[in-house]
Amino acid sequence: MKKLILLAAVSLLAVTSCKKDDEEMISITGTWKLSKNEVKFGNGTNESQTPNSCEAQTYFDFGNDGKLTSKVYEKVGTTCTSDTYTGTYSYDADKHLLTVTESGYTNTNEVITLTASELVIQTDIDDFDDDGKNDKVYTYFAR
Repeated sequence: MKKLILLAAVSLLAVTSCKKDDEEMISITGTWKLSKNEVKFGNGTNESQTPNSCEAQTYFDFGNDGKLTSKVYEKVGTTCTSDTYTGTYSYDADKHLLTVTESGYTNTNEVITLTASELVIQTDIDDFDDDGKNDKVYTYFAR
């Protein structure tokens, strides 16, 4: 779970989106909390993972200044531990791509959904089940 959360942390940045009907701007600025991870397998099946009470404290805070701070929680044995990460972010609204730079590492991921209350990012593509078909990992956040 921590690997998926860290992938999401590295892949997040300021996101804005335009509604076609009223041109209202929706912004990623603010605090987003982890709500679940989902793998959509190439064979058509899905697997969801809801964070435990420790992991559910994980959040990402997108500043107005292009800075990102995240605090990632993980349960180790019976102890809930956390790590804090800082970086920068940007968003290509036309391509729906979020780019995050943290500790010299830059990652770009597709933003699948951005509403006032939900952010969904495709955080990984790989053949996790070795069936020769790409599987996609999505990380969900809520405001």
